[in-house]
Amino acid sequence: MLQTILTALAPHLLEVFGLIFTVLIGLAVKRLRDWTGIEIEEKHQRALHSALMTGARAALMRDARLTREQIVREAIEYAKESVPDAMAALKPRADVLIDLATARAKDALGW
Repeated sequence: MLQTILTALAPHLLEVFGLIFTVLIGLAVKRLRDWTGIEIEEKHQRALHSALMTGARAALMRDARLTREQIVREAIEYAKESVPDAMAALKPRADVLIDLATARAKDALGW
């Protein structure tokens, strides 16, 4: 009797297990995609911050008499040239980019 029931249910159990397995794979792929997306965004943020700092330092090395606004402007131009992928991926608003560059300029100047 039990064997007959199991034989009758076997094809349906395989379908259920297949469905469960498919859902689990889908969840794992989504989690992996979310995690790698976060990792990529963090990589771009680090690259942008580093480029802004390098641009600010390079501007100061070229001419120590530059104003803060000039340093900020040159740091932003340097970042646009050196990390275009990060700029394209993050799409920072102009005011945010100016704030970031100002902070890096302050770091470079030791303010």
